[in-house]
Amino acid sequence: MSNRKLNQGFTFDTKIMCQKGIKNIKDVKKTDSIITPDGNYKAVTKIKKQEQQIVTIKAYGILDIKCGYNRMFYTKQTFSKFDQASRGKIKTILPPEWITATNLSRSDYIGIPIIKTEENPLDITKKEAYILGGYIGSGYFKKQENDSNIILTMPKDKALKFSKNILLDHLLKEHSETRDRIFIKSPRLLEIIEKNCGVGASEKYISNMLLDLPINILEGLLAGYFDSEGFLIGDATMRTKTMSKNLAVSLQFAILKCYKELAAIQYNKIIKKVPGGTNESKTYENYTVYLCTKKNYKADFFIEEDIAWTQVLGITMKNNYELVYDIKIEDNSSYMANSAIVENVQCLFDCTIIKN
Repeated sequence: MSNRKLNQGFTFDTKIMCQKGIKNIKDVKKTDSIITPDGNYKAVTKIKKQEQQIVTIKAYGILDIKCGYNRMFYTKQTFSKFDQASRGKIKTILPPEWITATNLSRSDYIGIPIIKTEENPLDITKKEAYILGGYIGSGYFKKQENDSNIILTMPKDKALKFSKNILLDHLLKEHSETRDRIFIKSPRLLEIIEKNCGVGASEKYISNMLLDLPINILEGLLAGYFDSEGFLIGDATMRTKTMSKNLAVSLQFAILKCYKELAAIQYNKIIKKVPGGTNESKTYENYTVYLCTKKNYKADFFIEEDIAWTQVLGITMKNNYELVYDIKIEDNSSYMANSAIVENVQCLFDCTIIKN
């Protein structure tokens, strides 16, 4: 068996965009359909897992990708050369090609697709989307037979601003010295939330249906999210934190679609001692999403052909073996792993471009 066919899997927690939402690759089933970069759905035809040597790829803005040595990425290579006339360097961008993980370098930029679909099957208004964003950022709900509420909890200044932007009937109440709560009764929005937004801080996400909304409506959702959960650093960078990895990834796709900006995801691991005088500790994971709104800042990505191309910052190879998972989808379609466009294993013997 060719080595090209081996060493291509991803570690268990690699995020795959499926029709039913973002999943860890280890949870993908043959009943799933995978979203391709052009927005189509392709059925999973094969799943395999085995132990492989892996390489860790770091690229600007996206979660680290841990995969087999021979996994191929959709990539553009750049190089700079000195221009005698201008007495400066001119950057040249080469056409896209498939490059194996071990051949990636800092001169390469990995492709991330920009969602182009604009559909609104539930006729969600921009103001409704604003409330959905607030729920995703800082909300929960109580569902009872005669008294169901969407409840948003946030600092007093944020709650007052948010309340002024809500057109639906709602109640603003003090929760503590520093925080207020907003109570909203809307059976329609509650049903949308249950199917498209997740429950609990670590399980929140933005569903594919919401990501496919027209840009002006999706902008309303992002406005509601950042008004409830975002913080401005200086005058140019919006920052938000979440315990949900799926939310961090779906936020990145929403921001890229609306603003043509690649928000950066930073993984954080926090270790806290368990109270009670013991030496036990508990590990918490969260993700910080940064969006720079300054137009002239230097970023490690560029937009071309409805794709954001993000710079490879480095690769690390390991000699030890890890359990990895791989999927095969119908046709010769590619798909996304941790946001990056990767080759479908069905293309193994067609895509033979290897960078020297």
